[in-house]
Amino acid sequence: MYLIGVDIGGTNLKIGLVEDAKIIDKLVVPTDKEDVCNQMIATIYQLLENNNLAKEDLACIGIACPGIIKDGTIRESANLKLTGCNMQGIIADEFGVKVYVKNDADMATLAEHELGGGKGFENMVMITIGTGIGGGIIIDNKLYEGNGGAGELGHILFKKDGIKCNCGRLGCVEKYISAIALSNRAKEMMREMPTKIPSADIINASVLQEYYLKGDKCAITILDEYISDLADYVLNLCNIFRPEAILIGGGITYAPMIIEKVGSLCKKHNFGYPNSVPVLITSAKLGNDAGILGVVSVNKN
Repeated sequence: MYLIGVDIGGTNLKIGLVEDAKIIDKLVVPTDKEDVCNQMIATIYQLLENNNLAKEDLACIGIACPGIIKDGTIRESANLKLTGCNMQGIIADEFGVKVYVKNDADMATLAEHELGGGKGFENMVMITIGTGIGGGIIIDNKLYEGNGGAGELGHILFKKDGIKCNCGRLGCVEKYISAIALSNRAKEMMREMPTKIPSADIINASVLQEYYLKGDKCAITILDEYISDLADYVLNLCNIFRPEAILIGGGITYAPMIIEKVGSLCKKHNFGYPNSVPVLITSAKLGNDAGILGVVSVNKN
C-alpha cells in the first residue's frame, strides 16, 4: 500500500507518493487559495493516474497545512481561505482512507523525528525559519499539540511593544528572526554601511553568509546581531523544554554557519544556566520534503 503526503503552502501545493518512507513521485502546482480542497483532490488523482494506481491502493493521506488545526478542522488559516474547513472529513469521504491533517510545522517535526535529524531523541523541538517561524514539540516520543494549536513558537514575545505581528500582538519573535526579518534587517543595514552585498527584494541568509566569510563588514554586522538574537531565542527554548535536541529548519539551513554559531553561543551560555543539561543544536535534514514525509509518522498511529 502507498501513502500520500500533502504540503499546502501559500505559494505551492506539493503532493508526494510515498513508499517505504521514500517519495517515489511528486507533483508541485501553484496553490489555488480560493479552492484548495478541490485542487488537492484533483492533484492526488492525477498523481495516482501518473503511477497507474487507484485510490484503493492507498493506506493513508497526511496533510500538512498552515494554521491552527484541531481534530482535522482548520480553526484558523490566515493566508488561505480554509478557516472552519473540515479538511479531514472532506478528503476522507473522497478517498475512503485514514486522513490526518496537522499544522505544517508539526508535520515537518514528525518527519524529522521519524526519519531525519531528530531520529532517536525522545524529546526534541523543531523551529522552521521562513516567512514566519513555525514550531513543533516532541515530548516522550509524541507530538505535543495541547488543546489544539500548541507549538506556535514564532509568537513568543521577543520585544515588548515591538513590531506589529500578523497575529495582532506587538513584538513577536518571528518579526525579528524570521527569514523576512533578517532580509529587512540586512536592507536597512546596507543603506547605512558600505557593502558589496548585491541588492535584491529578498536578501537570503546564504548570500549574507557568503559575504560574511569574505569579510564584508556590513554582512558581519548583520549576521553577528542576528545570530545573537537567534541564540537568545534558542536558549529560551532550552530552558522551557530542556529537550535533547533543537532542530532548525527552513531557508536558514542553506547558511549552516549561522546554526553552528548559534550552537556555540548556546554552549557558551551553558544551554540556559550553569550545569544545565546540554542540548544539541543542529540543522533539520529533510529540507522541503519534510511536510510530505510526515505521513510516514502519522500512518503508524
